[in-house]
Amino acid sequence: MAKGTRRGRQSLQRASSIVLAYKPRTALGALLVYIGAKLINWKQIKSLWKISRSETAIYFATMITIVCKDLLVGVIVGIILSVVKLVYRFTHLELDFETDG
Repeated sequence: MAKGTRRGRQSLQRASSIVLAYKPRTALGALLVYIGAKLINWKQIKSLWKISRSETAIYFATMITIVCKDLLVGVIVGIILSVVKLVYRFTHLELDFETDG
């Protein structure tokens, strides 16, 4: 076997092993995106939008943070936004008192 042919095969094997090393990650990423897209229930999001736009904003902020950063960071962002909304609602609470008379 010629020396050049052997080197060519070795370089081809190295290149193919590098390409194949990334293939499982790509397939796993595509599978996760597909599963994530299937988990979204658009009818519930539409009904949530009609009930509370702030809850929908919290939902999307949490989802985007989970996708872009990390699961733990996304959950923490969702909890913090929910607490901020809760504190806002409690500080702007209106009470009506009725007296028996």
